[in-house]
Amino acid sequence: MKLRLTRRANDNLASIADYLKARSPQAARRVRSSIFSSFQLLTAFPFVGRRQSTEGVRKLVTTNMPI
Repeated sequence: MKLRLTRRANDNLASIADYLKARSPQAARRVRSSIFSSFQLLTAFPFVGRRQSTEGVRKLVTTNMPI
């Protein structure tokens, strides 16, 4: 499966990273790692998460995963 982010999602991720990096670079790395771990999980198991009303869209909540 190929993961594709919308421009808005990409911009949101960049904003989150900038915000966290200015306050705590270590926290920014942990959050980035958790988000990208979720992306990997999603590409390996495309039906993980909850189905949404839009066809082909699923919701996956990112948690603080160990590095």
